[in-house]
Amino acid sequence: MKGTFFRKTGFLMAALLIAGVPVKGQETAQTVKLTLDDAISIALSENPTIKVAEQQIEVKKISKDEAWQALLPSADFNGTVQYTVLAAVMKLNGMEFKMGQDNTSTWNGQIQVSLPLFAPTEPYQE
Repeated sequence: MKGTFFRKTGFLMAALLIAGVPVKGQETAQTVKLTLDDAISIALSENPTIKVAEQQIEVKKISKDEAWQALLPSADFNGTVQYTVLAAVMKLNGMEFKMGQDNTSTWNGQIQVSLPLFAPTEPYQE
């Protein structure tokens, strides 16, 4: 008997606690009033397709600059210096032949200038 009494009072207490908790309903959302121009500007600024298109336009502008720079002339400068301390000696049939002079320097330089005559690229459309 005691077990059923405690069980019934336990259920009754739980029901009273649940009923005593205030229940919140859905709150009403605040209304935002927009003009047509505001709605269009928000749609354009938040649209991912527009953002991707703007980035593609930037990429095309950069590729145009790169294509223009490829048409400019370029120049390369190279140089080497060789110093001979002792020249090589070749011995043949008891005779010696010296292959140059001792303590000499050899300087080589190269200048290369290039200008493209034809550079095909895809047309730029803005």
